[in-house]
Amino acid sequence: MFNISNRWDSRKRTLLVYRLLAVSVAVACATPCAHAQWTVVNLHPGGVSHSYGLCVANGQQVGESNFYAALWTGSNASVVNLHPPSAGVGTGSTAYAVHDGRQGGYVNIGLVTPTAHASLWSGSAASWVDLHPPGATRSGIFAMHGARQGGFASGPGTSNRDHASLWSGNALSWMDIHPAGARDSLIRAMGPGIQAGDTYFTVSAPNASLWRGTADSWVNLHPAGASRSQATALADGRIYGHATFAGANHAGQWTDSADSWVDFHPAGATASVISGAFTGIQVGSATIGGSEHACVWHNASSSWEDLHVFLPVGTANGSHATSAWRDLRFTYVVGYRFTSPPPRQAVMWTRCNVDLSGNGMADSPDFFAFLTAFFNDDAAADFNYDAVVNSQDFFDFMNAFFAGC
Repeated sequence: MFNISNRWDSRKRTLLVYRLLAVSVAVACATPCAHAQWTVVNLHPGGVSHSYGLCVANGQQVGESNFYAALWTGSNASVVNLHPPSAGVGTGSTAYAVHDGRQGGYVNIGLVTPTAHASLWSGSAASWVDLHPPGATRSGIFAMHGARQGGFASGPGTSNRDHASLWSGNALSWMDIHPAGARDSLIRAMGPGIQAGDTYFTVSAPNASLWRGTADSWVNLHPAGASRSQATALADGRIYGHATFAGANHAGQWTDSADSWVDFHPAGATASVISGAFTGIQVGSATIGGSEHACVWHNASSSWEDLHVFLPVGTANGSHATSAWRDLRFTYVVGYRFTSPPPRQAVMWTRCNVDLSGNGMADSPDFFAFLTAFFNDDAAADFNYDAVVNSQDFFDFMNAFFAGC
């Protein structure tokens, strides 16, 4: 149930506010602002062979461009090469995570036998911090939250197996949270006091996993009947990823145990995965007619939306969404499209949050759609996705609405 609180003191005052706002919106929307339901932004830099968008947050996008870790701020022209000069040309790097203006990933060190080093940046190649633990043979960062980073490290101290690992901004802070008895493990997503990822007991069958900061806190999320599973995203206290049933990947969600699994697999798809999540939105891909289509969900399988159809016709034979982020006005989804020949190109989809009617416009129908949901105690009026419908949702919607698209 969504709790309604902080309402106006009387029905009479409510109706008065409703009428006054309706008049103001009618005036403000005399010439509505056109806005496509989803707008595609090409992040692929000119002159490079391939690029990937892998994470988005706070106005920054990260991934890889031409084998080097890349940072964007909303356009292909904004790309910043994060590869540290000291690593050497041709060694390679990738940024997998971004949080509060910092980026995480790995940098290959050494030309003859490159070794992946867990890495942290603050917006430039010169800011690079090597998080590689002493004695390790390889390491990498896949997730970040607060002041901590998560990923894996391996070396003689781990019997040369990948171990799920945490850092706090420097190499000496490395912490091994590998579960006892497992072959390999790694962290793919982080939230407040929680980590999610994979644990391997055999070479090719990962089990979706949950930690709360220590090896002893490990929980196996692998659903009954699945042959493999992976946890790739965290949001709102839920874990997202996919599990494989009868050879087909199914996108889904967990709370805190294997039996909490909820299948998000879209009707008509032959495979689906969730790769990223943010408050109220999950992103990944679904295979439709033999082609991988980037897509979004909103907390249920029935909410599935196809993002691939918004790519310009003829520019892609497949696509995948990797990460999502939302501010008051817009929702941002990053990923990549498959081009022909095979190299991939980084893209970002954006959507105006007040376009509730889905008509491609920010106009009075959106305003009245919100008010109808609000006064009917409908969860659709939870504009800020805080699981409570109250006056803050109303004011957030109004601020976003009048700011425009």
